[in-house]
Amino acid sequence: MAMLKGYYRTHIGSLRKQLTSIDDIRSLRLIAAVKTPYLPNGQFDLEAYDNLVNMQIANGIQVKVVGNAGSNCTAEAIKATERGFAVGMHSALHISPYYGKPPWMVWLLTITVCVSIGPVIIYNNPPRTAQDIPPSVIEILAQSPNLVGVKECSGNDRIKYYTDQGIVVWTGFDKEAMMLDGIVGLLEFSLLLAT
Repeated sequence: MAMLKGYYRTHIGSLRKQLTSIDDIRSLRLIAAVKTPYLPNGQFDLEAYDNLVNMQIANGIQVKVVGNAGSNCTAEAIKATERGFAVGMHSALHISPYYGKPPWMVWLLTITVCVSIGPVIIYNNPPRTAQDIPPSVIEILAQSPNLVGVKECSGNDRIKYYTDQGIVVWTGFDKEAMMLDGIVGLLEFSLLLAT
């Protein structure tokens, strides 16, 4: 079984490299979140999702899939990351645990496994998760070539700190994206409102 998992990860890594590079993702200035559509029975609505993505493509938008793979459950986070890459996701998005609040070193172990699977953007949103991923954790993750960057929502001081360290940063707040030198761009749901 371990040999199969090793082959699986190697194959996924090879396929993903053909699709896009980490530098391609790091260079994106605006990343628009696509709403996840569901059917009345609670299942994922693939047809509606395809229509949303095709609308973006029809309007000339370059599509890179950054899949939300974050979870409070270690096994779920790893499984979502593996499955996402298996179906062509370009990068995983991992938010800090929003319900259970494990010690950072425990969360770091989970994210280290996910980063070993493929490119990851870390999402720090203290107003939504009631906890703040400390810079020391991001600095450890930044040693991996698979850390794409950070979606940082804790304010301009943190964003400036990371950009000064050479870490790619997006924000989820329009105002921060307009006011700060060094920020790469905006990762925001409201971008879809303009299309």
